[in-house]
Amino acid sequence: MCTPWYQFLYKTDPATYFGKVACPVLVLNGSKDLQVDASKNLPTISKAVKAGGNPHVTVKELVKLNHFFQESETGHPNEYASLKETFSPTALTVMPTWITTQIK
Repeated sequence: MCTPWYQFLYKTDPATYFGKVACPVLVLNGSKDLQVDASKNLPTISKAVKAGGNPHVTVKELVKLNHFFQESETGHPNEYASLKETFSPTALTVMPTWITTQIK
């Protein structure tokens, strides 16, 4: 936690970078993600992108998915290795559907 990388992470405000994104944005977060809280991060990211003048942001909280977009019971990191699913079919469906709507 004391390495330069972690210190940079703690001192950096991601809103600065999200506010500079000009292309359409898809933000996905699992509801069971214990590392990145969907209820706090999704609205914050959306707000930052829009504050930069980009109205093209879509946010989705994916039910039962953990940090790695695997369906899980608890979302706890000690559960990761025991899950057979590598990546949720739900997440894999959301992404190409969103991309298709962007290119129409």
